[in-house]
Amino acid sequence: TIFGGKANFEFSKFFSRALFLHPQFRWDVSFRDTTFHTDAKFQGKDKDSSEGSIFSKEVDFRRAQFVEPEKIIFYKADLSRAYLTEIFNLDKVKFWDVLWANHGDHCAIYDELAGNPDWGIVSKTYRQLWKNYDEALEYHVAGDFHIASMRMKETYLRQTLESKGTSLKHKCRSIFILIVNGLYRSVSNYGERYGKALFWLLFSWTSWTAAYWLLREWKETATETLTQNIFCNLLQAGVTSLRVVTFQRIESVDDWRLSLIASFQILTTLPIIALFLLALKRRFKR
Repeated sequence: TIFGGKANFEFSKFFSRALFLHPQFRWDVSFRDTTFHTDAKFQGKDKDSSEGSIFSKEVDFRRAQFVEPEKIIFYKADLSRAYLTEIFNLDKVKFWDVLWANHGDHCAIYDELAGNPDWGIVSKTYRQLWKNYDEALEYHVAGDFHIASMRMKETYLRQTLESKGTSLKHKCRSIFILIVNGLYRSVSNYGERYGKALFWLLFSWTSWTAAYWLLREWKETATETLTQNIFCNLLQAGVTSLRVVTFQRIESVDDWRLSLIASFQILTTLPIIALFLLALKRRFKR
């Protein structure tokens, strides 16, 4: 079946099975506020082909109600221009071999890309899709939607800060969350990239090793001694750096310079360790 013009199913109610098998909507189609009381299937022939795709233009499912969401199936459907916000049980809908929009290297929904959405609602939709794909064991796509959810959360908080009616208390809270999320994103890409967190952990250890080594070198007085002990001092600095982050006793605790460096190392390294362990847990839990 080919729908040559715009198709409008808004506020319709499907009381029995709704099967859209290999049709082609060549123009915009709307299922906004439509109620599906039982199973429904939207199936195309080829999600990557304009001839085989079920949706050729925009498709609107906003506020659609799926009474039995586990019986709703999208198979080989192009959803790169689909509006999907405000659907109550989207996390239970089945998405099999569908095509999503792209935001950089990650999957995205059209609601975000279409312009000026409600960022809070879009973030909620991303969380539903994250849960959906995580339970379906499709972890790569689930990770994309998790990243998108956190990105939308940050956008919403920035929008809150720019609002004139926001209280000072709420602004301070938003700034704190943005700082924490920024660290979370920079270190481990919101817990999705443990390798990135490991890189920053090794970089931190190397940097603080250099700091301890410079302190040792500075305390040396004779140039000959510097040349002879440079590698020995470097090794000792690396051991000191490891001892600090593992809360072992270090030498010369009465040296205020050493204590100051150790304090800064603990403050900066422990959050990185926590984020690395969190990302590692997410990776092996899967």
